[in-house]
Amino acid sequence: MKPNAESENETKDWDSVSAAAKFVMERDAGDEEAPFGFSTRVVSQWLAARREQAMILWQRWSVRAAVCSVVLAAVVVFASRRDSVADDALLFSVPTFDVPVPADKN
Repeated sequence: MKPNAESENETKDWDSVSAAAKFVMERDAGDEEAPFGFSTRVVSQWLAARREQAMILWQRWSVRAAVCSVVLAAVVVFASRRDSVADDALLFSVPTFDVPVPADKN
């Protein structure tokens, strides 16, 4: 049984594509050096990533410290207010005025 002409063309196309891929792979597999300044760029990107990571940690700890400070201040204020309950009665009481009533002359 003889393959049809269309499958033969597809086989030839596939063979040419695979040969071109092999050629490119062999050409790129040679002893090529890294481009000029490549190692410097890699190191600078690595240092920038480390700096960014350190900054994120610093921000996280500073936010935690701020929240803890606010909570501690609220606890201190609340604890100091519990001791002065008697003073609160004076602050929130309604002032009264004694108006002298004139005596009846009759």
